[in-house]
Amino acid sequence: MKCKLTFLAIALCWTCAQQISYAQNCSTFISDDRIIGGTHMLRTNTVTLVLRGNYSYGLELVSSEKGITARMFSKGGVEFNQDDELIFMDSNMVRRSYRFIEMGEMGSDKGTPMHHNIVQLDVAAIQWFVSSDITTIYIKNNTSNEIRKFAVNDNRRVEFKIAATCFNERLDKNKIVQVEASGGEIAPATGNRPISSTSGALPKSQPAQKQAQPQKVADISQLNDEELAALRKEVSEIKAKLRQEIADERTKADQIKRQIQDEVALSRETAAQQKKSYADEVLEARKKSQEEIDQARKAMADALAEAKTKAGSELELINKNVAEARQKAAEEVQKAQMTSAQEIAASRERAAAELKAAKEKLDLAKLEYADEVASARENSMNEIKRIREESIAAIQQAREQAKLEQNKTVDEVVGVKKTAAEQILQTQEATAQEVARIRENGALEKEKIAVDLAESRRKIAEEKTRLLESNAAEVAQIRENLAREKEAAATEVANARKRASEEVSLTQQQVATEKQRAAQETDATRQQSAAEVAAAREKAALTIQEINKQEADKVAEARQRAEQEKQAIGQEVVTAKELAAREITRIQTELTAAIAAAKAKEEEVQKASALEVAAARTRAQEEVKKASEMAAAQVAEANKNASAAKDQYVTEVASTQKTATDRIKQIQEEAAKAIQDAKAKESEIKNATATEVVAARERAAQEITAARENTAREIAKAKEAEALAQQAAANQVSEAKRQSAEIINQIQQQEAESVRLAREKGAAERQTAANEVAAAKERAAAEIASANQQAANEVKTARENAAKEKEAQALAVLKAREDAAAVIAKTRETSAAEVAAAQKAASDEITRARTEAESRKAAFVKEVADADALAKKEIADTRTKAAEEVRVAREASATQKTQYAKEAEDARKLSQTEITAARKEAADAVYQARQQSTQQITKVKEETAALITEERGKVDVARKQFGEEVAQARKDADAKILEEQKRAETVRQQIAAETKKLTDLQAQIKAAEDNLRRLQAEAEKKKGSNN
Repeated sequence: MKCKLTFLAIALCWTCAQQISYAQNCSTFISDDRIIGGTHMLRTNTVTLVLRGNYSYGLELVSSEKGITARMFSKGGVEFNQDDELIFMDSNMVRRSYRFIEMGEMGSDKGTPMHHNIVQLDVAAIQWFVSSDITTIYIKNNTSNEIRKFAVNDNRRVEFKIAATCFNERLDKNKIVQVEASGGEIAPATGNRPISSTSGALPKSQPAQKQAQPQKVADISQLNDEELAALRKEVSEIKAKLRQEIADERTKADQIKRQIQDEVALSRETAAQQKKSYADEVLEARKKSQEEIDQARKAMADALAEAKTKAGSELELINKNVAEARQKAAEEVQKAQMTSAQEIAASRERAAAELKAAKEKLDLAKLEYADEVASARENSMNEIKRIREESIAAIQQAREQAKLEQNKTVDEVVGVKKTAAEQILQTQEATAQEVARIRENGALEKEKIAVDLAESRRKIAEEKTRLLESNAAEVAQIRENLAREKEAAATEVANARKRASEEVSLTQQQVATEKQRAAQETDATRQQSAAEVAAAREKAALTIQEINKQEADKVAEARQRAEQEKQAIGQEVVTAKELAAREITRIQTELTAAIAAAKAKEEEVQKASALEVAAARTRAQEEVKKASEMAAAQVAEANKNASAAKDQYVTEVASTQKTATDRIKQIQEEAAKAIQDAKAKESEIKNATATEVVAARERAAQEITAARENTAREIAKAKEAEALAQQAAANQVSEAKRQSAEIINQIQQQEAESVRLAREKGAAERQTAANEVAAAKERAAAEIASANQQAANEVKTARENAAKEKEAQALAVLKAREDAAAVIAKTRETSAAEVAAAQKAASDEITRARTEAESRKAAFVKEVADADALAKKEIADTRTKAAEEVRVAREASATQKTQYAKEAEDARKLSQTEITAARKEAADAVYQARQQSTQQITKVKEETAALITEERGKVDVARKQFGEEVAQARKDADAKILEEQKRAETVRQQIAAETKKLTDLQAQIKAAEDNLRRLQAEAEKKKGSNN
């Protein structure tokens, strides 16, 4: 018991929560909910059912004093007139029609025309909206008898259903005004009855009665008109069923084609998304590597700071400066790569967004094309149905008139009047059939014109979409190239700065080495001098004579050596000054050459950029000119077609008028001749009679003559009506052709203008991108020239300082040597020789060490340069290969797109041709069957029993022929179905192959990116190991 109570409590809570949530959701759809004077005033917000590029349709559900209504609006669409119909169709193909009950209102919204009108509904209609899924709406203009079809998107269906559900839930059924809806459910169309059927519709004055089914018999002589009509009806139903099966298979094939095209578009979109995801992954990897590099740089900076504090010599400080310069160059290269990756990712994202927008526009154009084609077919079917109903009514009226004429005859003129009535009936039936055929052909011609108009719009929309896609791809490629150029320029600037820093550091190292070597030589000289002085003091204990002798020798020797040393020092000073002067001159010469080369390179880059900008501007002007010429050509061609259509219209109208005039004249002549023949025959009958029967025969002859005259007049009148109807139908077809030509001309002019504007916009974007590339190249050249000039100045300053430092050190060394020579002059020659030997050995050792260090340093520099060159080459090769693969993929995609568009166009044309041919064939078959039926019925009524055997043979032949036609039709249908299935399978295989190629290409691109990342990592490792 407790479990049950718990369950009930949970269910009650859940129901309350659902109601609260539902009420909250409905609050967004209900705009007014009040009770005034016992009437529930309820209104929903506007729900948009159809949304296209330049028009939209929507409605509001309303409960007011007028009952349950819907306020329908059209923005940029058709106008709603009183008594026009709004037809809803659900997913079960059930249609319900509701009428507009007011005159309608017209307004404007930002320059776009707005039409409003009220549709009468009821509670049953609202409940049907709630329980059904509305997929399509039709707007029928009963004045012009035109129908427009609009498909409702999935999200619009859901929104409309939720609004209807909220309206139904909030509505108080006891407080509404009960008004019957202005329409109802439309029954499915039944098969068309033959015009010549003798068991046609009853007159309106008589109630329709249920007739029994005819009994099937084996003897053909016992068959009546109804049984023959039933047999022909069965054959017609079989033909219609076969045609329906063929149409269903064609529809399936078209659906398969559309599905395949959608799959191709989806695969392309997936490829673009994967490319974008790859670019995002590369960007994310570079960001992560940037973070790791920042951490490593921070750790290295800390280590460098600590090393700087602990560095005790100038050489270590220079090494730290070199490391900092390399780190700064690596940071600039990494920053340039990061910026390039971000720009490439942004460019691809923009290109993907533009392609998505173009695809949405193309889908919208296809949906509009489908709606226009469906509206044209619906109008054509309604027109044919109306024409057939009018033809049936005309024939039925003629038959009733003939029956009335037959009932009026008397016994003396029964034969003549019966024959006249049958002739009038036959003439009226033939006239009605001919008029119906002309009208049906006119309706089919109108449908064909409407389909051609929609097809031209669809082609122009596809052309515009392809042009936008091409422009977006080209602009994205230019932007990617711009980003790569910026990355290469930044890398080159960083490398130039890095080389200049390394060269300055190398010069500073040389200066420090020279300072250290001079200090060492000075210390060695001082130590040697002190040693010699100490040795001289130790030998002071010698005898005065020996000392005086040795001192005299030593003084002479010292003086001689001092003199030689002074000469050597003077020579060395002169040599050092000359070397310093030559070094400064060489440095200035190299600096001048470097500055001149940098300026020349900058001028070369500027010239190349100017040439590229001029070439891009020329290409843009050529494209704009070409677009203008194409637009002008299209406008001229459209005007020419319009003029030709107008001339053809005038010619056709004149021809039809002349034909009608000739036909009426001929009919009048035939009628006059028939009347004259009747009068002549009356005179013959009068002259041939006897005296006793003159009066009776005269009366009979007069009645026969009157009947024949009436017959001739009726036939002439019917033929005149036929000729006038032919002329009116021909005029209508010509007028429709002229109007469609004018509309196509206007559309072609508008679309040509839009295509021209799109091409000019694409050319302007490409020109802007080319200008950006040229400006980036110029800025990069200027930065490179500035960096090279700055580096040359720094190298010059460093070398000049080094030369001056060398000169100062040489002078200091020479001064120290002079001071040491003055002290050493009193020492022994052997000590001087040892000192010289030691100095020479030390100098050789220092020279050897310096040479070895320079060679190792040159080897390291060469290895780094080789590694950089190899990495750059591999990166360039990888980029070139990737760009080539992307270009090949784009070309293949464009080729496949063109091929798919061509196949779809061919299939659409073939399908339209087959549909038109099938309809004309069906119309011709219907007319032939009607004529054959009329002839057979007339022969059965007029011929005697002796011709029944011949009729049996004809019926057997007809049955056999019908069986052969049915078998042949089924065979043709099976063959066409098999052919369409094979074609669909071929298209699927082609798409699978293209998908496989796309997958392989994506794998190759991914492998190339992995290889690029591996090469970059190896280059970074080599740089780190060199550092």
